[in-house]
Amino acid sequence: MPRSAKNGAQKAGREAAPANGQAAPDGAPEPSATKRLTLPADLPLSASMERALAGVVRYAQDQVARAAKDPEKAVHEFRKSARRARAVVKLWRPTLGAERFQELNDACRQAVRETSSLRDADVLLAHVVAQQRTPETQPVLDALEAHLRRQRDEAQGTRDVDAALRAGAALLASLPQRFADALPAEVGLDELQVALAESFRRARRARKQAKSTRSDDALHAWRKRTKELRYQLELLSDVARASDEHTALASLAEELGQITDRIVLRTYAREHKAALRPAKPKPLTRAVQRQVEALAAEALRGSKPLFSERPREFARRVTAG
Repeated sequence: MPRSAKNGAQKAGREAAPANGQAAPDGAPEPSATKRLTLPADLPLSASMERALAGVVRYAQDQVARAAKDPEKAVHEFRKSARRARAVVKLWRPTLGAERFQELNDACRQAVRETSSLRDADVLLAHVVAQQRTPETQPVLDALEAHLRRQRDEAQGTRDVDAALRAGAALLASLPQRFADALPAEVGLDELQVALAESFRRARRARKQAKSTRSDDALHAWRKRTKELRYQLELLSDVARASDEHTALASLAEELGQITDRIVLRTYAREHKAALRPAKPKPLTRAVQRQVEALAAEALRGSKPLFSERPREFARRVTAG
């Protein structure tokens, strides 16, 4: 991972990758929409970060045009891109300063929130369909599936999806430029390692809390911190030694997603029991809770080696390259 160049080179690098999607004055190509975070190796670090952020923001914005054809996929891809953008912002939290970080982070959060109701019914419905039917759970699963299909159909009208995606895309539109204005031009490897160590520390702390309490909130927080770190290593995996860790974190994030989705399903069934009558949710909620406990134990056990390093050692190792 190269150190930052002089300020003049940093400025030139930024001009080569404008966040507004227009061609740069010197004729450099505009940033391409990218599904994954990709860090260019031939630019100064600050310019590379801005360009990577601009790529996923443009991919998120592209989902607006795809909503009419496949609204479910458009929403899913938009939300992933917004979370990738937020992971870049959160990586540089120590450098951006509290006020600027909060502004950028809030924009990312609100962009995802605009689409939350569109995604929730799909996620829950998928888990209901996948649940094993037993004589005890069959009635409530059938009732819940019918209820969620109605909720999904109501939430995913073409106009609703289009409006939510347009609102979310508008919130992200200025993010790359605002990020570029907030990130100092002279940032280099030292600052990156500090930032990455802090992100790893947050994920490790979240795992420790999840192990200690096994609470819904702690498991959810661990998943969020894991996904952030996973996307940050995705950003570095082409130019550093982060590919193995990125793969392991991606797998762990999937495991934790299975846990948190089941927590949401269990909570939803409890909170909507009136809509499921005469079926009773308790057989399902008990079965799902047993699944959560087993999956959480497995994730905690399997992830121990991944979080065994000290944060600074982790950051130095994965950025060596």
